[in-house]
Amino acid sequence: MAPRRDESLAAEAALLVRAQRSLESDPEASLGLLDTHAGFAHPRLAEERELLAVLALQRLGRAEAMRVRGEAMLARWPTGAAAQRVRRLLGPMPSP
Repeated sequence: MAPRRDESLAAEAALLVRAQRSLESDPEASLGLLDTHAGFAHPRLAEERELLAVLALQRLGRAEAMRVRGEAMLARWPTGAAAQRVRRLLGPMPSP
């Protein structure tokens, strides 16, 4: 039987800190860490993870993936702490 993964808030935060630290030098590695976080059963820092993912995709020049992920983030957390920042990153959005 595989050992259980630590899914405490401290473990989540530590993983996101590692992802943030690698954002500048290795955004692809950052995305890998964020994918690991996405596997948490009940993440409490999901909004923060998604912001870091949008930033990593921006650094990688993956504009369409950044837009898709950013729009999904805004749909889930339209008034969240990072919403304004993501809106600025995405630029003007077409009206529905």
